[in-house]
Amino acid sequence: MSPTFPAARRSPEGDLEGRFRAELAQAEPPAFEELAAFVDGTLEPAEEEALASWMAADAALAAEVADLASLRAELA
Repeated sequence: MSPTFPAARRSPEGDLEGRFRAELAQAEPPAFEELAAFVDGTLEPAEEEALASWMAADAALAAEVADLASLRAELA
């Protein structure tokens, strides 16, 4: 007889996206300076990619960056 595992043992984090979202939820949000550097285009490529991924998973963060970019454009 093979063992039966309860459904509770299965995690939605079993896939890569689920694990990524779980890590994002536990990570510290980017500092304002990082957001400003993203808008200015002065982040290192790896940092820019990480922040872009975070924004793709966090609509509020993406909106904050869009607002910052809009403000920067108005001031330019």
